[in-house]
Amino acid sequence: MDKCDILLTYDDPQLLDIIGWSLKDRGYSVTTTASVTEATEQLDKRHFDVVLAQLITNPKDGFSVLKHAKEIDPETIVILLGGKEVAQFNCEELPQEADEYVFTPCGIPKLWKRVQNCLETLALRRRDAHCVASRKHLVALANDLKMTIGGAHGPLAAGVEKALSQQLETVYGLIGQANAMLDASPARIFNEQKTHATLGRDTTPQQHRNPGDNQRLGDHR
Repeated sequence: MDKCDILLTYDDPQLLDIIGWSLKDRGYSVTTTASVTEATEQLDKRHFDVVLAQLITNPKDGFSVLKHAKEIDPETIVILLGGKEVAQFNCEELPQEADEYVFTPCGIPKLWKRVQNCLETLALRRRDAHCVASRKHLVALANDLKMTIGGAHGPLAAGVEKALSQQLETVYGLIGQANAMLDASPARIFNEQKTHATLGRDTTPQQHRNPGDNQRLGDHR
């Protein structure tokens, strides 16, 4: 995506600055808030592509941000950041509307990768929405052409009927292309097979980690 607006809510001022700076450094527009109240106020004021909400102090606060964001725009990507407190919930109790759960502490590169993956999914969703709208227009056009060819608006000259029939075949071909694109859409496949990642610590071998992993979110040791 060329432009992305992110809302970040986290009640630790130091980590709020670290995460916010990290995302801004990667070219995103980031609005930071330190409470659920501030987060919901920001959501009411403007649109955000991605919402990063903390679950650590009070998990249900993060859930309320998730609910508010999805009520405003179901397509908004919501990533919930949770610590050990989230373990009190069974997987079935965690809101399925969330696009991602990231267990903290975790390295900033891991969080960045999750955000990037979600943005790619969002871009595909928007492309699919455009494709659906185009297909709807093409289907309506095909129906109009069939009615016209069938004489709904009066008899047609032979040449006109042939030209309209050729146009109808072209429209059918475009509808077929749109259907094939939607059937093969990674975003659709992802949504159908979507499962939340198991909440747990990062098990990436130390030798394979980015040096930036030394700065871990939510690690207060």
